Amino acid sequence: MGTVRQEIISILTSGYFTAKELSKTLSLSEKEIIEHLKEINKSHFRIEIRNSQCKKCGFKFTNLKHFKKLSKCPSCKSTFISEPEFTVRK
Repeated sequence: MGTVRQEIISILTSGYFTAKELSKTLSLSEKEIIEHLKEINKSHFRIEIRNSQCKKCGFKFTNLKHFKKLSKCPSCKSTFISEPEFTVRK
């Protein structure tokens, strides 16, 4: 096993994962995972983000570079927002 960031990179190379899924897998808080993702993104690895979508009206959040889940939809004000998913690209 390597460092936490190496483990995150290893997991993310196999597909898309949410911060919550990474948190459960690595037994870290979502806040810690998000901080690691930000630092990984600054390195020679690039985090690709599959943006959130409103589960109520279908509004798609585009061109966002947020690592956190958004709080509510700007269109319908619903709080039923899917979590962003992450993968790694070299």
